[in-house]
Amino acid sequence: MERENQLLNPVVHLFSKCPNCEKLIRVKSNGQELYIEEKNCQDCGFEFNSGEILQNLIKNTIITQAVSSASTLTGFDLAVFIFLPVIIFFLFVFPIVFPVFIFIKASFFFLTLTYLLPVFVCIRWLLKFGRWQFNDEEFIESKKNVKSTLKLWIVTHIFSIMMFLYKFWV
Repeated sequence: MERENQLLNPVVHLFSKCPNCEKLIRVKSNGQELYIEEKNCQDCGFEFNSGEILQNLIKNTIITQAVSSASTLTGFDLAVFIFLPVIIFFLFVFPIVFPVFIFIKASFFFLTLTYLLPVFVCIRWLLKFGRWQFNDEEFIESKKNVKSTLKLWIVTHIFSIMMFLYKFWV
């Protein structure tokens, strides 16, 4: 569960944007409150309003966490190329070498449950970040990538279950 929390809640630096020119502004914390050192934007001279800065800070933090964790999640896509050969090996090759029927069934279900982690984490990501509607291009792309990763893993699991059913009940 700790690994899942790191995936969905990566550490991010606190930044806000100037409401006028959208330059990034570093927001600092003293442990009890958030503050910015400058009262005006260094680029355009806009006087900061703490409400606008806080609103932009929350938005930027959500977007940064979502993009960072989505990037990590889509890295699971490569594991499909490990998952499918392992399943095929345990279903079709292993019984020829070691005919232990019960072990094969147990191995299949263990591997399937192990590789369900990306599905569960993608669903959690969509529940946490999917409801937000931001015009940020990286955020929109991240949402599409997580949905694609989820579809890939669901299709992979359906395929592996179909292979299992074919092998043992047909």
